Amino acid sequence: DQVAALEGGEGTPGKPKEPEPILTCVQCSAEYKESENAEGSCKYHAGQLKGVGHNFKYSCCNKGGRNYDSARDLPGCTKGKHRSKHHTEYFYAGYYFHMNDLSRKAKQLWLTMDLKDHVTECCEWAEVGLSDEGKVFILVGSVRNACGTCAEFSSEELKQCKEESFTALQMSDSVGWAIKAEIQSSDSEANAITVSIKSASSSIPLVKRVGLHFAGDVPMPGKVECLSDPSPAKPSAPYTIPEPT
Repeated sequence: DQVAALEGGEGTPGKPKEPEPILTCVQCSAEYKESENAEGSCKYHAGQLKGVGHNFKYSCCNKGGRNYDSARDLPGCTKGKHRSKHHTEYFYAGYYFHMNDLSRKAKQLWLTMDLKDHVTECCEWAEVGLSDEGKVFILVGSVRNACGTCAEFSSEELKQCKEESFTALQMSDSVGWAIKAEIQSSDSEANAITVSIKSASSSIPLVKRVGLHFAGDVPMPGKVECLSDPSPAKPSAPYTIPEPT
């Protein structure tokens, strides 16, 4: 019986089978095994958590709590399958929580950008920094305090870049605004992150770049440069009224 339970077939000695890993769902925070991951086993919120002070509610079901943390822990209202990695196939509140945590718990915030859009009356934004887990993150969105999209990169991934430049994130809308984040590299190692934000009310994008280098395996920020700015140019000297002739 003992031999039959080993890998390699009945009667063939081998190593015991590895136990099935316990995964954590990014949508509902429950632990699960993939072999038991049936449709409907995950209950998550398909709407955003909104509110201020002592009144926070989900837009999907109107359930809420007295504060952000208590409302965040409420059981979900939408059923699906568990997922172990964050995704953008459909909206789930856990993705917004993850983005919020990346910004709120960041070890370092290297770059922040906000651009007012006079067509949508919103503010496109971006953040680049180092997470509490030691990964470089990029966050972008069309509205602050609303869900956008994010990307995370480990030191190993950044130190093995094969392309001189690749798009890490991209968002756009038919209205005319667009956000793009690119990672530049040389000698197969990332050396800069460039973020471009174009509002629907301007043809000139706001473009900023932060340098990137490594202290051993720790990502470190370099110089922050503004490569393009749609803001009206400021005069080099204050205006003075000419003397009458």
